[in-house]
This record gives sequence, C-alpha cells and structure tokens, in this order.
Amino acid sequence: MVFLLPAFATLLSCLWGIGRRSAWRDEHATWWAASLSFGDLYELTRNVDLAIAPYYVFMHLWVSLFGDSLTVLRLPSVLAMAVAGGLVGLLGRRAVGSTRGGIAAGLLFALVPTVARHGQEARPYAFAMLAAVLGFLALLRALERPVPLRWVLYALTVPLMGWSHLVALTVLVAHLAAVLDARRRSGRPVLGAWLIAVGAGLAPVVPLVVLARTQAQQIAWNTPAWNDIAAMPYMLFRSPVATAVVLGGAGVVLVAESRRRRGNGPDPGLGSGSDTVSGSGPGPGPDTVSGSGPGPDAGSDSGLGSDSGLRTRLTPLALWALAPFLLTAATACWLHLFLDRYLLFTVPAWILLAVIGIHRLTARPQVVGRLAAVLVAVIAVFAPLDRGTVTRNTPNEPDYHSVALKVVADQRPGDGIAYTHRLKARRALDFELREGPRPRDVLLHDTPRQRADYEAGECPDPRRCAAGYERIWLVAAGRSKDPFSGMEQHKSRLLREEFRTVRTAEFANVRLLLLERGP
Repeated sequence: MVFLLPAFATLLSCLWGIGRRSAWRDEHATWWAASLSFGDLYELTRNVDLAIAPYYVFMHLWVSLFGDSLTVLRLPSVLAMAVAGGLVGLLGRRAVGSTRGGIAAGLLFALVPTVARHGQEARPYAFAMLAAVLGFLALLRALERPVPLRWVLYALTVPLMGWSHLVALTVLVAHLAAVLDARRRSGRPVLGAWLIAVGAGLAPVVPLVVLARTQAQQIAWNTPAWNDIAAMPYMLFRSPVATAVVLGGAGVVLVAESRRRRGNGPDPGLGSGSDTVSGSGPGPGPDTVSGSGPGPDAGSDSGLGSDSGLRTRLTPLALWALAPFLLTAATACWLHLFLDRYLLFTVPAWILLAVIGIHRLTARPQVVGRLAAVLVAVIAVFAPLDRGTVTRNTPNEPDYHSVALKVVADQRPGDGIAYTHRLKARRALDFELREGPRPRDVLLHDTPRQRADYEAGECPDPRRCAAGYERIWLVAAGRSKDPFSGMEQHKSRLLREEFRTVRTAEFANVRLLLLERGP
C-alpha cells in the first residue's frame, strides 16, 4: 500500500483533465522532434536541444508505437510521475519509520498542483523527478547493504538523472552528504564505492554536458531577477495551501535541527522503515516486499530508515531541497538554469522534510499518521481551486488550438496561411493541423527539417510566393494593436497593399485574420 496508494493517487491526479489544456510551445517542440527520423533528429540536436536529446529519442520511439495525439504524447510523463509518487511513499516511510507517514508523503506529493501539471506535459521534467527519487532510494539501499549489485543499480540511476535533465545531477550533492555520514558512522569504505558508481554513471553523460554547453545561448533569455528568486518557493508548488503546509512542515524540522545543533542535544530516534509495499507488521528486513517493522538492517548506514536519528535524515534531504536552488540561482547569469520547472525534482525532498517536521511535533507514529492525514485532507479540499494551474494555459500562452479549430471550420480549397511570429506560431499550427486538409503555408521556403532547426526559412520574394492566393489566413500572436507588427516589413507591406482584412477572430494572446485579395 505504501507504494501503490500514492502511485495510484498520482496517476489519477495527472490523468484528470489531461486533454483539457492545449499543447504549449515546448510541447510543440517535443512533437516536432519526436516526429523526425533518427537521422533528422541527430541533425536537429546538433543545433538545438542537445541536452534533452535522450528524451526526444524515447519520445520518437513512443510516437512510432502509439501515435502523436496530445494525450498519447503526455502519457509517458503521467506514468513517470505516478511511479515517482509511489517511490516518494517508500522514502516517506523510511523518513519516519511509519507506513502511514509514507502514505501521507506520497499523497501530499500527488496533490501538489505542479506534480499534476508537469505530469501531464510532454516534456522531460516528470522523468527528472522519477530519476531523482529513484536515485536517492537506490543510494539508501546501497548504503544499507553495500554489495556490488546495489552499487551497480545505483550507478544506473545516475545517467537517468543526467539524460532526463542536466540540472537533476545537482542532487548528487545530497548523495555525497549521505555517503559521508554513512562512512563516519560505520567506518565502511562506502565513499570509494560511491565515487566509482558515480564516475561510471557520469561517463555517458559528460559528453552530453560538454556538447550542450555550445548551445547555451538557447536559454540565454532566462535571466531571473530578485523577485523571481523570491517567488521560487511558491512556483515549485503553485498552491498557497500546499506551499504553506509543505514549507511549514519543512521549516519546523529545519528550525528544530538548528536549535539542536546549537545546544548539542541528542538526535531523537525516528525508528526504521523499509522498502515494503504493503503491511505494517515486523518483517525480515529492508529487502522484503511486505512488512514495515524493523529488520536486521534497521540500524544500518542508510541515513533514512535507520535508528541513527533525525540529523542523518535531514542533511541529505535539506541538500536535495536547497542545493539545486542555490547552485542554479548563483549561476543564473551564466548558465541560465534557474527556472521552476528545471527544479521540480526538489519537490519530493520538501515533502519528505515536511513529513519529518510533522513527526518532530510528536514521536507517536499513530498521531503522525493522523496529523498528516488531516493535512492531506486540507490540501485535497482546496485542490479544486488549484486545478486551474493544471488545466489552463499560462496567461501569456497564445490559444493556437482555438485558432486551428476556426481555420478548419472556415477554410476553403486553395486557401493559404501566414504567420507574424513565424517560429512559435508555425510550429503550433503544424501540430494542431497535422491531420486532415489545411491551408498551404504561403511564405514557407525551407522547412524546419531541411534547416535542421525548429524554425523554417521564409520566402525571400513574398510577392512571388503569394501569387495565386485569393485568401490568406494570418495568425498574429501577441497583443499589439497592429496585427502585422511581428512581420518583416516587406512581407507586411505586401499583405497590406494586395489584400484586405475581411474578418478578425480574437483568442487569448492571438488573432486570426482572414485576408482576401482586392483593392
């Protein structure tokens, strides 16, 4: 139950309204990359998005098998996030030695709006979340019983983190803290084994990191201001109630630990937890599939799920939560990686700290479970108010889906289509109009496939390209009063001089104009 219930709850949360929100610009990029052949995808990633090329390779295989409908494109993220939710439940039980605490942690995870938002998005962030949680759990198991097989399994999670999103590798700082603490307490040579495992795991990732640095300008737009840094805690959850509950619980335990360290007081023991799936009675140990009581490894070197006390749980979790934030903020003007969706994989750490904070208020497991259940219920009550985060587009995202529906409904044979903001609008309409008849792209000269890019090359002589068209649909993104403002001047001049606007439809952040040739 400690795995299955949170996994199922996360699955439902991510599936709820999965097709209600139209695809946004980054999902259009996923669709385009996944629809390319391996050869064309290789050429594309030589120019752009190399850092997430492994995700695009996976999505290419997925689309080849199951198609490219919006729901199908988003389903891999749903499944990845659901598994991550189950693993958060397992880590939660280790954190407080309570099955109820583990279930509460997993349910808290499932109810966070950003979990559902990115869990139903065709982007790699759910995979980064899964890789981070899986890697942390694999490390704890290796520290409990440092045999070669467990180190190999841990090593396999390292490239998964890097391939899903390079920022997820910052969680290795937390892993190092757990390893150093285990070595200090046990005297076992776990540091050397960890370094070998991490080195082996990073070997296939390092070339990706080196080559991706040549494309750093792709995200140079992301230079946060101080208000962006201050807003990050809220942006990780996108819910006032969830933010208050999770950060409040985490704050309790961090403040308590800070006071304990100043007073040099004893570490309060928190019991043990094991990687079990169901049951609550004593079991044979951490490798069992049932039972959650202490086993022979209960006092081992895991840091989580051992009798070593609160501090050994806090240090790795606190670093998991804070190190990625601090590192990306400190390098924001150089690496441009400080973005809420890039840091989504820290959410489980905050939730686990919150559960430990609840436990810190009372050492009675029954009370912990009940208190956590109350907090889960509170978030669940307010969850419908936060579903807009999941089911609605961001305020500045153009509603290209409605534009496409209008074009499909009113188009005639021989119609053309043109774009004022050609990169995002063309890619969006290519996705939305991928099935059935559609207007011909009037100004298209070189396709994105030919250019090995997301952007097409437009006709150098628009007058020649527009010859023969009596009607052109103009997709004008943005909020400018002049719908032609996003076009190059010689193209907009042609459309103004040789066509007249006969109809305008307004949608969120985008207009659709029907132009007809005439005086």
